Amino acid sequence: MWRVVKYTILSTCIIVFCACERVNFDIENHKSKVVVSIDEFKLAHSDIGMRSNVEKEQISFAVFDSTRTKICEVKQVKGEDDEYGKIITELDVGKYYFVAVGSHLDCNLLSPDSVEFSENNTGDVFCGVREVYVRDGEQIQLNMTLHRCVTQFRLVCEDGIPANIKSFRFEFTKGNHIVNPQTKHAPSAGVHKVFFASETPDNTLSCFFFLNDDNVKMNLTVTAIDYEGEEVKTRVFEDLDMEIDKNLTATGSFFVSSQTLSVDFNTEWKKSEERKY
Repeated sequence: MWRVVKYTILSTCIIVFCACERVNFDIENHKSKVVVSIDEFKLAHSDIGMRSNVEKEQISFAVFDSTRTKICEVKQVKGEDDEYGKIITELDVGKYYFVAVGSHLDCNLLSPDSVEFSENNTGDVFCGVREVYVRDGEQIQLNMTLHRCVTQFRLVCEDGIPANIKSFRFEFTKGNHIVNPQTKHAPSAGVHKVFFASETPDNTLSCFFFLNDDNVKMNLTVTAIDYEGEEVKTRVFEDLDMEIDKNLTATGSFFVSSQTLSVDFNTEWKKSEERKY
């Protein structure tokens, strides 16, 4: 009789233990719903993009786990996605990094510390990173605010652009086409070159790029190139005070020498500067 009682008690314990194991397994694999809303941002149009009429505002969003491995990626285009600016995903319990980038161009979200754009055209860019802890059964709703992380140099050729000019080359040493979305800084690089076609509205060219610090003093070399590949005219803009979220416009006669200089500000960007050359 005692053997029967012991066997019954032992069997009951085994059943209870197995049941507990099944419950824990279900909890560990339970996903939590996460809703991310991207706050509105205003992109500046590139003069080149306006010419080709291909600039569409878009959001690139990615989730990286605690090992910084990308586990989810979403792209939304304004005017094409009904819930533009709202991302819904389901995640397991754990730590994650949410990375969001607003731009007119495609980009490659490599990690929470690195976003890469085309070498030849960065465009206006806003970015943001959130570190999020997901707990079991928790529904998360959060907002992400994106901040501008580029500087802009605009060249206005008041004397017009000659018909034999095919393109312009911009060269600088303290910028890049890659950015850390957390610091808004670019990794150090050598000479960086950006090319623009000469057919621009109002003879204006816009060059957006990332800086390796919040504020840098730099030289920028602009060269006009003809259809034979020959360099027709080169101008060096020296000691430019460039900052993240600053727009500097150089206005003057590019192909004719000029010595005048003027500076003006407006409230479009956090900082804006205009000078005559």
